[in-house]
Amino acid sequence: MAQSLLAQSALLSLNSMGHTSNLRRFLLKLSKQLTDDNVDDLKYLVEDYVDGAPNIKNALDLFRKLQKVGVICDTNVDKLIELLREIERDDLVQKVITFKEDNIEAVFAMSMPAYRQPQRLDISSEPVSANPSVPTNGGLLGPDMPNNELKFDRDKSANSLHGPKIPA
Repeated sequence: MAQSLLAQSALLSLNSMGHTSNLRRFLLKLSKQLTDDNVDDLKYLVEDYVDGAPNIKNALDLFRKLQKVGVICDTNVDKLIELLREIERDDLVQKVITFKEDNIEAVFAMSMPAYRQPQRLDISSEPVSANPSVPTNGGLLGPDMPNNELKFDRDKSANSLHGPKIPA
């Protein structure tokens, strides 16, 4: 996901003003749901990119180190999801995904300019008008099917185009 500079600066300014980030509150709750065996498994998995991983004492210490090296942050928890999947804690994976949707993606959606936000496509049920630069007979649609007779039928199917039957 492309990260907006505006969203990042908004999160950083909130954190610098002394507010506890949503991520820190979330990680505190998450840490209470990890067993000692889960923490040991996670420590093993992060040894390649966290110095001193074997010396980590608990889940909060692990999360702190992961934040320090930039593996997880206020705008990205994807690696945390991956790690929890590796230790087969799908219950916690779902919680992290929900946190991501509610907190991270919502911040980016609010900061995205209106012209970049997805818009609903309104498909008309009117016939497709013939393009004068495309021949109506003998064109791409075949000699018996003029381009101006194609119609979209919204009631029958969202993906079907109806026109004159082509002889076999």
